[in-house]
Parts: sequence; C-alpha cells; structure tokens
Amino acid sequence: MKNEQRLFEHLVKPNLFHTQTILDVNLEELFNKIDYTSSAFGRQFFYKHLFEKFNSIPTNIIQNDFIQLSTKDNSRIIKELEKCNNESDYHVIDTIINSRFKRLNTSISLSSTILLIIGLLGLIIHFSFAIFILASITLNIKSATNCERSFHERPNTYIAISRFINLAHLISGVKTYAFKDELKKPKLRFHRLNYFFSESSLHNYATKSIFNLIRIIIPIDRIAYKYYITHLNSNTDYYIRTFQKIGYFDLINSIVEIRNNYQTCIPTFNDNYGNIRMVKGYHPLIEEYKTHSYIPVKKDSIITGGIMSGKSTFLKQIALNTIIGQKLGICFASEAILPTFPVCTFMNSTENLLGGVSHFYSHLTRMKNIMQTCLKEKHIVIIDNTFKSVNSSEQVAINYGIIKEISKLSHILLTTSDDDNLVKLFPNFNLYHINRAKISDQEAYSGEIVQGTQLECNTINAAQELGMPNSVLENAKKLHQHISMHHDKINSYSNTIINL
Repeated sequence: MKNEQRLFEHLVKPNLFHTQTILDVNLEELFNKIDYTSSAFGRQFFYKHLFEKFNSIPTNIIQNDFIQLSTKDNSRIIKELEKCNNESDYHVIDTIINSRFKRLNTSISLSSTILLIIGLLGLIIHFSFAIFILASITLNIKSATNCERSFHERPNTYIAISRFINLAHLISGVKTYAFKDELKKPKLRFHRLNYFFSESSLHNYATKSIFNLIRIIIPIDRIAYKYYITHLNSNTDYYIRTFQKIGYFDLINSIVEIRNNYQTCIPTFNDNYGNIRMVKGYHPLIEEYKTHSYIPVKKDSIITGGIMSGKSTFLKQIALNTIIGQKLGICFASEAILPTFPVCTFMNSTENLLGGVSHFYSHLTRMKNIMQTCLKEKHIVIIDNTFKSVNSSEQVAINYGIIKEISKLSHILLTTSDDDNLVKLFPNFNLYHINRAKISDQEAYSGEIVQGTQLECNTINAAQELGMPNSVLENAKKLHQHISMHHDKINSYSNTIINL
C-alpha cells in the first residue's frame, strides 16, 4: 500500500488520545499483515473500521454476516473486486464525498459545435470557411485537456468510476444484516462511459487513431464529463452507501481469510462477567508465538517477571486481541470472553524537544488524560511500567497514587511492575508473573504466565545471562544484598500504607 495518509484522506482522523493506543499496540503493522481485502474499496473500508474509535457496525452484526457469507460462493464478486486495485480506485470515494468537480461551462461545447457546422456548410461556398473547422477543433482539444486535468490529473479515474459502477450493480443483490435498507438504484447506466475512456477497448492502432480523430472533431470528452457530473451529483447518497456495502463485503471476506490463516476464535461479549478471559491467546505479529492463558479472578491485575520476560508483549497481546475482538469479532486465541468497553493504553511515551515536552511530562500528561477519560466512560486500561526515570521512592509513590485512582475509575486495569514495594501495596489485585525462557544478545522469549510474583534479582540475572563483566555483576550483587537487609523496614511501611 502506498502513502496511506493520501489514499485514506477522506477518513476522519482519530483524536490524539485514541492515536496513542493505536501506536502502543502496533495496530498499523497488524493491519498491513492481516489485510486480505481484494480491492481498494475494501482496503479503505477495513482501515476506517479498524482505526475509528467507535464501531459504525456492531460486532454481532459482523459475526452474523461472517457466518452467512462464508457459506456462499462469492467468487464472481471477488473476481470483480480484484480488478479495483489501481491507484485511481483509491480516489473514487473522495470524488463522491467531496464533490470536487464543478459543472463545466457548456458554452464551449456549444460554440465548437456551431463553428463545426458553419465550417462544413461554408466549405460548399468557399474553402476559406475551413478556418471555422480549425477553430472548432482547437476548442475541442482544449475541452478534452480540461476534462482530463479536472480529475486529479488522472484521466484513468473515469475507468475507476466505471469499475465501481459495475461492481455496485453486481453487489446490489447481496443480502447482509448490516445493509438491510437498500437505496433505489439510479436508472442511468453510467458504466457505458467506459467505452469512451478505456484504452483496453481499442484493440489496434487504426482504431485508436480513428477514435482520437473523432474526439478532436466532436467534443465526446466534454459530453461524457457532463454526463458523469450530472449522474454523480444526482445519486451521491446511493454511491456512498454502495461504497460502504462493497467495502463491508470485502472486509467480511478478509475476515474469512484471516480465520483460514491464523488460529482464531469467535469471542463472547459479556460486560457482566467483569473481566477479560483469554485461553491460549497469542500476539499475531510474533511469528514464533508463545500462547498465554489469562483467566483472572479479580478485576485488576499486576504482571511481574524477569527483565525481557515478555511482560510488555503480554500486555500488547491482551490489548490487541480485545480491540480486534471488538472490531472484527475474532480473537487470536482458542477461547475468549471480552467486555465491550473501549481500550486505552500507556506503553510508550516520547519526548518532544522542539515542543518543550520532556519524557517525564509526557508520562504525567498521558496518565491525567486516562483518568479524565475514565471519568466520562468506563475503559479497559492497560499500563506498562511507568515513571522509570524518577528515583525509586518517588516512582513507588506516584505509581501507587495513579494505579489506585485508575483502579477506582476503570472497568478493568492491567499493569506491570518491577518493584516489589509497589506490588505489595496492592494485595487485592491478581498477581501474575512471566518466567524468562531464554535470553541472548539478539532476542528474548516469553515464558509461561503463572500466579504469584517474581521480582528477585531480575536485572542482575539478565545481565549475567547476557555476559556482562564479572566486576559489574559482583558490585551489583553486593549492593543488592545490602539493600535487601532493609526490606523488613520497608515491608512494615508498606503495611501501614495499605491500611490508610
């Protein structure tokens, strides 16, 4: 796919808050991997449906249509969809929605026709009347040039419109739950314009030459262009609706292909369940994936584990599967129960030197926005280890305050932590840890997720396995032993905080 910002320029851009979640879970990369649509129209619809915050089509409707359409032979429609993959096809919907084209002044066509008639009749009297024919030809050439330039400098868009109209008539007979209310078909057969503009209809050089000569003498381009504008402006609602139906049909077929190529399930949605249940879930962007079963008992969870054990990947896996489940009605798992509440995340933050935004300030801003959003509507909040740049005592303090507040405001909270002191402040949370399975210079593999915490010597063990110098490891272990001697005092303080 080329230049998505240009190809999908008709879409409403997501707000900055929702965009952060899209970036956190690598939704753009996932779209490129699981996009099995056959046409530009389907790709645009899929993109819009996946990236908009709220579903324009309910997930249960998508699931019903998936079951219904997957049992039918749609090969003929898919074959026509595959023809609609040229760059000009991406601009069809922009043309229909934006109505960018003005009606051309018919006086030029009328003038060229009058001049042609005068010239032809005048030749009977005197050859000097040929100048009128030359004037008529000049106007027609200018007319044809203007028609071509008016369409994004792409005359092939006429052919794209023709393909779209043909497909619209073909797909009008397909019944779906999402598009029950069909609009009345326009009477005019607009697709006949394909004859005038498709080079493929001109089989040899002689035919092309004759065709181009006729275009010079008679203003075919201008007549066809006026016909196009009139027809399009008169039936805008129908073609917008038809574009959506074509894109939706292509999306459903893409979901069929996803299910054929990946291990997926159809999730159950239940807000009364009060949590996320995922059996043998995995991250679809990881080739040699490790499955995890997440079956929590309580509302909120803290995930611990060794450095590079896969805690962040696990959070992204849960967030991504929840979003895909809510959007497409499928999950990359063997079984899933999901709530319908929207997902918001905080996993990555970037500083903006030119904008005067530091790494720490971006952390605070995102957390504040999450809490304000949860005040308006319940969310599934997923937070990776935050405020790593501050000293340990302040990190525990600020994280404690934020996690406690978000736990009250959110529907579900999942977070990670590498700090034993912070974890002990939340005894009412589900506590899980992920074992490190393998660490090397290039890669780290995620192990099993099990109940309980694992926080001992995470960093030192990882450094040792990566081959850090012995002097570094010895100094680190001595200091760690010294700090561990003060744990009893810290644990006593933690119990005091819990009772507050």
